[in-house]
Amino acid sequence: MVLNAKDYLKKNIIPIIVLIICAGVSLSLAFNQSIGIDERFSLDWSVWPMPGFLNRLQLDVCPTYLILLRFVLLATGGSLLAGKLFSWVTFVICLITGYIFIRKEFGDISYYVFASFLIGSTLILEKSVEVRMYSISYALIILAGVFAYRIIREGTKRWQWISFVIISALSAYTHYFSLLSLVLLYCSLLLWFIIKKDFVKFGKMMICSFSMCIIYGPWIKVILRQSSSETTSWIPATVSRFGPIRDIFYTYGIQLKSYMMYLVLVITLYALYMLVRERNEQTYWAATCIGISWILLVFGLVYQEIARPILVDRYMTIPFCLFILGTAFLAKTVRRPIAIGVCVICVLCCAIDYPGLYEKLYVILPANNVGSIKNIISCFYI
Repeated sequence: MVLNAKDYLKKNIIPIIVLIICAGVSLSLAFNQSIGIDERFSLDWSVWPMPGFLNRLQLDVCPTYLILLRFVLLATGGSLLAGKLFSWVTFVICLITGYIFIRKEFGDISYYVFASFLIGSTLILEKSVEVRMYSISYALIILAGVFAYRIIREGTKRWQWISFVIISALSAYTHYFSLLSLVLLYCSLLLWFIIKKDFVKFGKMMICSFSMCIIYGPWIKVILRQSSSETTSWIPATVSRFGPIRDIFYTYGIQLKSYMMYLVLVITLYALYMLVRERNEQTYWAATCIGISWILLVFGLVYQEIARPILVDRYMTIPFCLFILGTAFLAKTVRRPIAIGVCVICVLCCAIDYPGLYEKLYVILPANNVGSIKNIISCFYI
């Protein structure tokens, strides 16, 4: 049955309100004059003359973002606000993906958990309007997780496999932590098809994997350069083992991040419990999405010991979006009051952090970047 606009709005009013509120919270942080050092690089590189831009593109791990940002900035005369709104739009895509996919597969309460977790994760909220690749990385890695679910549950339609590879390729070209997350996601799917002895899907997954190797092959040297001691020398060694995940919930007032870390640990243990108890494709997919953050955390700590530090809290927000996606599924397996309680905790975290984040973006950073906007904008017309 096809609903008209009025009936659709009436039936879905609460989820729509949740989407609008979450998008509005993010949007309210975009109308400021703050520019971080990394944002400066994005703005500068994206408007270089074409020869210089192409040369720069070959040396960076986020060509997907820089190409799209270039179109946005050239179309808007180098508007700083346009750059921030572009990031915001990709964050809204995350919310819309949840609105469409999570509600259809897991129900409304799972969507509420998903949306509240996105805005309750302070660092993700901050990056949602930053002129950097993080917001588009969130959207693409979430879409990759969605298509992974479709493949593990169905995988009968060719367009699902093709779309998975295309989204994965775009995602891999936004950040090397997106690439690492995808490697783990692909390996987990291959392992599942081996366990289930589904060699038809295993063969298709191998084709997808080889396709990704071919597509990303030219950029391997860029990854190796980015992880070299010269380009990662600024990254400090991780002191706290849980720090890169815990600091996703960094706070300006009440120190909630340690308590949020307990919530993350509980969700992880529950995902393992559900995997052992149910042993079906849904719990395996959820456990995979949740486990990727932990595997990358361990990998980063080990790599730090044998080579050099590579873990940064903002990098970990990318695989953590998969964690949130997996948590959305788990929300439908618990009692409704528990899921609502998680939503309340995340909303409280957002409410407590928001004033400090607002002050940082509207007061502190602009005061420290006097004249920086004029300097950046001037480069658009050199």
